[in-house]
Amino acid sequence: MKRYFLPIWMAAVATMSMLQGFSNRGYYLDDSYIVLRYGYNLSRGLGWCYNPGEKINGSTSPLNTLAAAAANLISPERPELVMHLFDEIFIAAALLAVVTLLAEAKKYAATVVAPLALIADPLLHSVYGLETVLYLMLGLVSLLCFQRKSRILGLALGLMVLARPDAAIFAALLLLAKTMKDRKIPVREIVIMLVVLLPWLIFSLVYFHELFPNTLFAKMAQGRSGFWHKQMFLPSLHRFWTQRYPGLLFPAAIGILALLGIYEAFKSFFPGLILFLWAASQVVFYALLQVPGYHWYFAPAALVLDLLLALGTEKIWSFAKSFPPGVRLGSRVAAVAVIVALLFPQLALIQSSFGLKMPEREKAYLEVGKWLAENTGPEQSLLAVEIGALGFYLKRKMVDPTGLISSAPVIAELRNARFDTLLNKNPPDFILAHKNIWPMELMLLSKSKSSYQDLKIFKFDHYQDLILFKKVATP
Repeated sequence: MKRYFLPIWMAAVATMSMLQGFSNRGYYLDDSYIVLRYGYNLSRGLGWCYNPGEKINGSTSPLNTLAAAAANLISPERPELVMHLFDEIFIAAALLAVVTLLAEAKKYAATVVAPLALIADPLLHSVYGLETVLYLMLGLVSLLCFQRKSRILGLALGLMVLARPDAAIFAALLLLAKTMKDRKIPVREIVIMLVVLLPWLIFSLVYFHELFPNTLFAKMAQGRSGFWHKQMFLPSLHRFWTQRYPGLLFPAAIGILALLGIYEAFKSFFPGLILFLWAASQVVFYALLQVPGYHWYFAPAALVLDLLLALGTEKIWSFAKSFPPGVRLGSRVAAVAVIVALLFPQLALIQSSFGLKMPEREKAYLEVGKWLAENTGPEQSLLAVEIGALGFYLKRKMVDPTGLISSAPVIAELRNARFDTLLNKNPPDFILAHKNIWPMELMLLSKSKSSYQDLKIFKFDHYQDLILFKKVATP
């Protein structure tokens, strides 16, 4: 039976994961539509751009952008469904990589618990369309290659960095670990990784005249602008965890299990130690950059916590197995009871991981985008603080005050909470704002209120009203 358990369990995990993804097929984030628009333009020969003719890279992940282009080619009408399917496959692959890592280390209790903890984790199922799960999957595959001493480690590392540039932190950790383990610099892996990265770096330098995507510089400018002062990384991370594990008992249970998991990782599971250092490095990296705390930035920490919880159960189970035969059955029953009690806060999250629907905000933006597509001219432009769903369905020129698809001068002004270049160089034909106006929208309208008048109010049952302002001719 032991011989067949692993393949049966892996098949069960993959099936559960795909069924979970299917139940969430209607869920899609606003930022994901930004990638889809890059993919749309790329698939139609318009170049790697958001607004055709503007060579600004506001898409963090080269690999995910190529996936979005493929999705637009496969299903021009509903590419988001194809991207959703891609992510379902990536999540299933990540779970199988976790199971394989733990099984090969003979952490059998953790092999059972880890995929359940990950399936229950709502964060990993609320980032469809972004590069997050692709990045995590390639990170776990890279770790598996490291553990197996695979000759394709360099390839896996290169693809991981192409999935998300800050994966270079994880790549550096793995290369350092390999250096320490083999007592020599892994020249072969480094060269292969650089060869994989080189074509993109050359293209980026020639096409955009920059090596790195706009997104990181834009997020840093957002943090310094003051508009996101309540959503900065560390306060957002704290709020995320307190909402995830409310009260006192839930954090205490998770904390005990996680500490046991850290002990187990340090003692007998080197990949777990590497993952722990990776998550800690990510948190320090974003905290030092002082960027807003977008929830997908917490994904590595969430993934590693889920694995630590599984390793904690391994420690409890191995302790129960150490008892003499006469009390072993009772000790195992007690161990299962303790594990279930400590894991309950994590498993209780599963109610938020299945059957996810399109957020009301995105529904509102889609409705406004479709109305504008039908009632505005193809040469007219729209300024909005959130450009994802609006821009994908509108297919018009979008003006972005948050810096993602903006030029360097606009990002510099955003850093100082000024928008002179943005509003004066090419003033948009329309501005969309919330009725309960956001601080950035208020500043933008206050700087241009004499040039714009309200045109239409969009009313929604489950989201606040949106007001469309139109540019008027000045005498």
